Amino acid sequence: MNATDFRFGFRVLGREAERKPTDWNSAFTAHTEADPRSASGGECYLSHFQFPDEFLKHLETTGSTAGYAGPTWADWLAFDIDVEGDILEALTQAIRLAAWLIARFNLKPGDLMIFYSGSKGFHILIPSSLWNGKPSLHFHEYSRRFAETLAINAEVKIDSAVYARVNLLRAPNSRHRKTNRFKVQLTFDELQTLKPEAIFEIAASPRKGWIPKPTAANPEAVECWAEVSKIVDQDHEETAQRRSAKASAGRQLPLGVSKLNLTTAAVLVDGFSVGDRHRELFSAAANMGEFGSVEELAFALLTPIGLNSGLSPSEVQRQIACGLKHGGRT
Repeated sequence: MNATDFRFGFRVLGREAERKPTDWNSAFTAHTEADPRSASGGECYLSHFQFPDEFLKHLETTGSTAGYAGPTWADWLAFDIDVEGDILEALTQAIRLAAWLIARFNLKPGDLMIFYSGSKGFHILIPSSLWNGKPSLHFHEYSRRFAETLAINAEVKIDSAVYARVNLLRAPNSRHRKTNRFKVQLTFDELQTLKPEAIFEIAASPRKGWIPKPTAANPEAVECWAEVSKIVDQDHEETAQRRSAKASAGRQLPLGVSKLNLTTAAVLVDGFSVGDRHRELFSAAANMGEFGSVEELAFALLTPIGLNSGLSPSEVQRQIACGLKHGGRT
């Protein structure tokens, strides 16, 4: 798949309005540069990801973006930082993330796109040229794992919900209906030096922005993208194998066929991600529903804990089996 084929996105005027197809780069550029033709005077959203012709066919056939399961792409990958009720903390985290990305991947400050969202947070965008990513069926999932990995290393919290396949992001220079402020672009220096009140003043009206040129690929970014892509692909492969085994053997599967995926494990240890509770709760429940028995689920949940405690694999298996038997399970 060629990135040049992923021209299309969709645009929404108002949160509940119709999803209208658009040339994504043209729309994004017009909004960023405060082109009068893009002005809506109110809320406006653009798709985070870009799509090929098959997306247009899906939209024309169904009248909705829901249910699209094809490949995606993005020229710019967004990190969404929101801290409810604490814009100063959101600003602090945005500075930390931007500075970390610049230092880690040897970027110039102008290589990033930085936006105040118009409400309670900030959007930091990095070019996909940084890791030389390619369009794919799971590009949006790779993006989520990639962004989460970088955010964890930078010690910031991001909203993981923005990486859904057909998710929306507030368009640059659109007005937030609650605050009446606009989503405006900031320089890295402004992000570092301006107080929230000064940023609010800038956001009182649209601001002509700019789109940086694509950066060269960074070896560390390329390696990180390859690693998270491999993890996502492995998750999909294991899920397909579990479902195939379940279809062949019925609900009662041999112990060890089903496994907790990384999302479920992370939810059990760390709780839910900001802004992604519904999806992660659904995902964890769906993963647990793949287990054929309470016994199998108990082994999946307790084995890593037992091994981390220093017990040998055989001792872990024996103790879990004995505990299940004592509790009345065969």
